[in-house]
Amino acid sequence: MMLSSIKISNVRNIRQLSINFGPRFNIFHGENGAGKSAILEAIYLLSAGKSFRTHHIKKLISYEESQIILFAQVQDNDDVISNLGLLKSAKGNEIRINGEDVKSISELAIRLPVLVTTQDSHKLIDSGPQWRRQFLDWGLFHVKHEFLSVWKNYNKLLKQRNSALFNGCHRDELIAWDNSLAHYGQQYDQIRKTFINEFTPYFVEFSQYLLGKRAYNLVYQQGWPKDLIYAECLDKYREKDVASRRTEYGPHRADLRIEVDLQNSRDTASRGQQKLLVYALNFALI
Repeated sequence: MMLSSIKISNVRNIRQLSINFGPRFNIFHGENGAGKSAILEAIYLLSAGKSFRTHHIKKLISYEESQIILFAQVQDNDDVISNLGLLKSAKGNEIRINGEDVKSISELAIRLPVLVTTQDSHKLIDSGPQWRRQFLDWGLFHVKHEFLSVWKNYNKLLKQRNSALFNGCHRDELIAWDNSLAHYGQQYDQIRKTFINEFTPYFVEFSQYLLGKRAYNLVYQQGWPKDLIYAECLDKYREKDVASRRTEYGPHRADLRIEVDLQNSRDTASRGQQKLLVYALNFALI
């Protein structure tokens, strides 16, 4: 996948800018405040529909403007060209691909996958498990075609089950949700495990290149007791879920332990080593 060109309107201090990219590496240089990060932010915005720097749309849009407009041309590995467009404002997103309106930002992400490494990237290791789940699921979205449907179904059912729990439903009412949730939860878990088995050798290779010849490993923690299949877990802990009014176990509680010499890098690696491990994870995913 190659980003051939982009046109940026009203992203921070960039009012109008057109760039044609080289086929391999592209480096932006200039004075502080010239707009280098804004270019990267615009590229990420066109892929993810959001910024990696802020959650506030008003901070993204140029002063006295009401909307951001982005156009880009991308070319896939089969030389198929796609024209992407995004209009973003406080009212929401308008997305076009090859002149056709589309509703889902995921359609942009499929055509323009973007990974960003920033000064905060160490949080992938140093912060909570949701960061590592997001990293895993980003990779699954792009390399496992069956993932998106499973992910959507699981999260829809989880939301419905949690709503029922929050509203104080009876234990027996949960059984209506549990069969389907168990089915998609088990699929979700298996896709993740398959992906990690394929992914780990690349992570080890890049880690050894960046940090030296040590023992590196990824340990997936599935989010419920490993001696149970997910249907058994939901049945065993149904009373606990009723008491807590939420689904305590499942793929939404999973984590990825990143080990160096059999130790959790979250506890033992320095900040610099954590950043290099994140680089290794990103290179391996690419």
